[in-house]
Amino acid sequence: MCVWCSCRYEGDWQAALYEGHGSETFAKGSTYHGQYSAGLRHGWGVCRFFNGDYYEGEWSKGLRDGNGMQQARMGGLEM
Repeated sequence: MCVWCSCRYEGDWQAALYEGHGSETFAKGSTYHGQYSAGLRHGWGVCRFFNGDYYEGEWSKGLRDGNGMQQARMGGLEM
């Protein structure tokens, strides 16, 4: 359990930081599965947000960066 982010992390660690492959599950139900470097999302990963939004793609230093696909809900409207 991460004290600073109210999440559960399972995966690889190095020097007390997330490193390699892992998964986070947050209190509201959002999840991230993918790669980490120096404690941050870095590399390829999939983030599913509690509101139904979704992002799959590249991350750099904790931010979405590079190639990826984002899907966002349309204000609760069904398509």
